[in-house]
Amino acid sequence: MQFTNPLPDDGKRYADPWLIRVGDTYYYCGAGPHSSILIKTSSSPLDILTTDDHVIWQAPVGTKYSFEVWAPELHFLRGHWYVYFAADDGLNDHHRMYVLRGGQDASDPLAGAYEFVGRLELDANRWAIDGTVLDWHDQLYFIWSGWAGVENVAQNLYIQRLKDPATPIGERALISAPTRP
Repeated sequence: MQFTNPLPDDGKRYADPWLIRVGDTYYYCGAGPHSSILIKTSSSPLDILTTDDHVIWQAPVGTKYSFEVWAPELHFLRGHWYVYFAADDGLNDHHRMYVLRGGQDASDPLAGAYEFVGRLELDANRWAIDGTVLDWHDQLYFIWSGWAGVENVAQNLYIQRLKDPATPIGERALISAPTRP
């Protein structure tokens, strides 16, 4: 079986994008040039890359999150839009998860400005990328790829409870680890 990616490879695709549908509109959230986060909108995922970029956040220069903005995800949680993303200070070993909070219009993630909330204070404060949120029986959880220690020996998947969309609580739990080289 062969699968063809329906999104055109026209140079406007960004690494690790997130696509969701809200009503009749698709929202493409991606890491843009110069450590920015953008959202594109369309009535069809097939032409979403041809639409305009709406830059919702630009990483400031000289911070722990100024470089390598990766894999932003857009979620509507507890009455606000949130974007979770990984970033670092220019050293890959320093990658951590961060969060932005946006507007309260559930039907439109572009209604209102996004504010930088800060770093997710995940247990163990280790390398973390590719985060996502799980809302299970009215309890939020954060899931991410991370290191067990301070060196890149292997990437594991961890989960940790959230008190609210930006506040982890308790300890992280390992949910998956590679078993083969």
